[in-house]
Amino acid sequence: MNNVLGATLLLFMSLPAVAADCISYKDVDRLGERFEQTAIAQSYELKNGFNDAISSVWIREGYYAVLSTDLKFQGTKIHLYGSGMSFTKDAWQFDKGQSADAGTWYNLVPFSFNDTATSVLCLKLP
Repeated sequence: MNNVLGATLLLFMSLPAVAADCISYKDVDRLGERFEQTAIAQSYELKNGFNDAISSVWIREGYYAVLSTDLKFQGTKIHLYGSGMSFTKDAWQFDKGQSADAGTWYNLVPFSFNDTATSVLCLKLP
């Protein structure tokens, strides 16, 4: 095996698999610092610099995330699905997410949700 192929194979084998079901990013286009979650049955109040600082999210296929503007899921909410569907303001939408890495990612600007989330819930679809 040549050195380039061997180094590439070694690098690929050393990359960790994504264990998260939902990932929140501080910047659009899945850039910047990230906060990873696995599916849970309780909400997570964003802290440590992520409160009111999320600009994009990724959700694994078969899961969904609920983002809320206030603590304890008060205020405005948005539901984002790993299948590319979203639910906001009493309407289903299928045009704001992009497929990637066995899930869907969303920039939150088109939802008027950029830098406003305080609570995030990540759940597996039944």
